[in-house]
Amino acid sequence: MTSAPPVNRPVQRRRLPRQQRSQETVHCILVAAARVFRAEGFAATTNRIAEVAGVSIGTLYEYFPNKQALLLALAEAHVQTAESALHAALHAALQRSSSRTPRECLADVQRAILQCHAYPSQAIELVDNQTVASDLRQRASRLRQQVLDCFTELAGDAEDAALRSRAAFFALAELAARALYEHSDPAAHARMAELGLDMALRALVPKESVAPR
Repeated sequence: MTSAPPVNRPVQRRRLPRQQRSQETVHCILVAAARVFRAEGFAATTNRIAEVAGVSIGTLYEYFPNKQALLLALAEAHVQTAESALHAALHAALQRSSSRTPRECLADVQRAILQCHAYPSQAIELVDNQTVASDLRQRASRLRQQVLDCFTELAGDAEDAALRSRAAFFALAELAARALYEHSDPAAHARMAELGLDMALRALVPKESVAPR
């Protein structure tokens, strides 16, 4: 017996926030959803998200008719924020002037990566429309490759430039993102991000001195 192909459910449409007040409400709901899902897991209810957002459940449902709509919005926000922030940071890194150090360029990239993680990347895997989820994954994958290509160029003529690029990406992005999810203390996360930046710099620019703490 052959298994049935996956069903692509129609994407849940939500009321579009056209006025500033509505846009602020949607932003508040998404921030609350990210916070609740990060702290309590993706089994958390929309009632709990509405409570943290400080809105009624009816208001939440005006914009997000169910949890899938919320997950889709978080996934889209993650990818869209990453595309906007990373394109600017990568361009600056590759076009850096003599007044900008490699550390400053890498710090810009790290900030862009952490900015998009304000919206949990795991939401992409929980979007039940596989066509939409696949598109979001492809966009995220292209961004990752662009960062790797940028880091490889920054590594210069090192024989293992591609390997150094992957190591820097792990230190700069993945460790910092994990720290963001695991550490509620802002000071602890800031220090973890700083250490990841140091490691990425050493991987890409071995001769670059790391400023003492």
